[in-house]
Amino acid sequence: MSTQAYDEKNQLDYDEYTRRLNNALDEISKNTKLKATISEVARLSGVGRNTVADREFPKERLKEIKDQRKRKTLDDKKQKRTELEIITEERDKLATEVVLWFSKYSKAKRDSDSYEIQLKRALESGEFYKREFDRQKNLINALEAKNEQLNELIRDLNK
Repeated sequence: MSTQAYDEKNQLDYDEYTRRLNNALDEISKNTKLKATISEVARLSGVGRNTVADREFPKERLKEIKDQRKRKTLDDKKQKRTELEIITEERDKLATEVVLWFSKYSKAKRDSDSYEIQLKRALESGEFYKREFDRQKNLINALEAKNEQLNELIRDLNK
């Protein structure tokens, strides 16, 4: 075999390994459950770790994948924090509204109790004045009756 045959074979092997490495890196990029490590790339591609480590592009791509995952994790944390802030804000608004409605309820209860007392006093007062009216009416009737008797007595004496 000539050197050119070896060169062609080496080039074919190099191209095949490059394709496998790219497929493995794509798979790692898509599946977050797979670790972004040289060992994982070697396992998925079926080539040795030294083969992966000797090439620059797999290391650069692994670094990009790790950075991308880190950013996604930070974005997820920000999103969760934002959701937590929204929920906290909603909770605070609801608490303020509960306090407002409880205050209104308490005021209405106090007013209702006050009105009940005023009504009870007004009814008692009405009953008192009705009794007093009836007593005075009876007294007037008694005095008118006595006056009539006296008038009759005076008429009888003047005759």
